[in-house]
Amino acid sequence: LSEMVDASVMPYEVASEFIYDYDLTGRHFTPLRNIIRAMCIDSHEEMKAAWAALIGAGFPPEATAKFYEVSPVGYEATLSDIKVTLKSGDKIAVVRMMNNLGAYFRENYREAERMALMVGKGDAK
Repeated sequence: LSEMVDASVMPYEVASEFIYDYDLTGRHFTPLRNIIRAMCIDSHEEMKAAWAALIGAGFPPEATAKFYEVSPVGYEATLSDIKVTLKSGDKIAVVRMMNNLGAYFRENYREAERMALMVGKGDAK
């Protein structure tokens, strides 16, 4: 807890106020689990490098926007293409989709890093 941004926040106490409503989110659990894997876990090294470059460059707007670009996993895509593929039972289609999502985010983070580093060198904004 001492390394949290706000060390005074007690996450386990705050969590007791959380109310989970399956009817609101339950149907999205599997797509979200897979999205988080592609967007945050499988691409973690690229994400960390991009974030460090963004910090170093003072969060230039274009590079920051690139970092946050998540249109392939937007609400509509999640409930249609992603969810349908995951429920299809076609393991090859699922692996292909996850590979494509992972590649998208890895490349996106690399590009955000490149853009931020260019700003740091004074070559771009």
